[in-house]
Amino acid sequence: MNISVIIVNYRTPDHVREVLPLISDHPKVKEIVVVDNHFVEPFVTDIQGVDVITSESNIGFGGAINLAIKTLSTHWVLLLNPDVRPGPNCVSELINAAQLTGSPLLGPRFHWDHQRQFRLPPSTGGSVWFESAMNFASKNRLEKMLVSQYWNMHHDWFWSMQEPFYQSYVSGACMLVDVSRLALASGDLMDPGLFLYFEDTDLCARAINAGFHPVCVPQAEAVHYWNQSPEPDTPKAQLFSSSSEVYFHKHFGSLKRANISGAPLQIDCNDLGKLSDPPLLDLDLLPGAGYCELALSKLFVPFAQAKITDGAFQINPALWRYMAKGDYFLRTRSRTMGDDQVWKFRKI
Repeated sequence: MNISVIIVNYRTPDHVREVLPLISDHPKVKEIVVVDNHFVEPFVTDIQGVDVITSESNIGFGGAINLAIKTLSTHWVLLLNPDVRPGPNCVSELINAAQLTGSPLLGPRFHWDHQRQFRLPPSTGGSVWFESAMNFASKNRLEKMLVSQYWNMHHDWFWSMQEPFYQSYVSGACMLVDVSRLALASGDLMDPGLFLYFEDTDLCARAINAGFHPVCVPQAEAVHYWNQSPEPDTPKAQLFSSSSEVYFHKHFGSLKRANISGAPLQIDCNDLGKLSDPPLLDLDLLPGAGYCELALSKLFVPFAQAKITDGAFQINPALWRYMAKGDYFLRTRSRTMGDDQVWKFRKI
């Protein structure tokens, strides 16, 4: 079973050059295509067997994938973000699992850093019930507790699995796809109506509706630095909102997305202020805390998770350098007592 690899470059040429050697020598990789999606200079590599397709404008992630699909000679394709670093056995394990399970859509589990300090969460996907639950949780303490309990259990279950398992959504950051079974009637793999965001969610939803099961492969490990592409001309938040509307209308039609009135739920946080270096937390006063978890939202759905091994905790400096600037929430958690302590900070 041979595969092709597609990497979309949007102003991250150094990341592309770092990831190419990790996959170019794999015996099952027949061809690699880099779609240069409107970089300020033409992307060039000296690695043999890498084809570069240059787009004169930013046609979006899905558009770039569709452009590359038409040039490939294999129907199995690995979609790979430039900020992902597949582990030594990642590609082989994905291929093995595809043959074992018969699934046309597979992905690995991700760590945030090479030191494996933080485990990244499963994909949240896109569903009316989950979005509604998050909306209620943001304004009601009881709902917040119930949604948190669900997500904590799902995250822990996701990381406890030892063999390939069905998962409703897998991340497009590293995804092995059988195009022959999942392509649209037009021949495109990605919905051209989604410029950026929800392309992978839509692909998983289409697979499920077609009777297939996406599969997560624990033996296939990768590092995902996450969110390394620069802000496009249209702000990412605006693109996310636009794609969200397209996705939900496509899959749920006129079904209303729940919204409730009321002030946002107030959650007490220790404010660490603006930080240029990773915070050092003294955890000796928090006996029993098993995890330290980092999130973009004070609801902590989803979160990245690190195990606590001693009385102090600090985000490793290598990861800190890759973390995007902005607001973060940090907490400790034990299985029996829930949230122990919550902090917030702004990385500058």
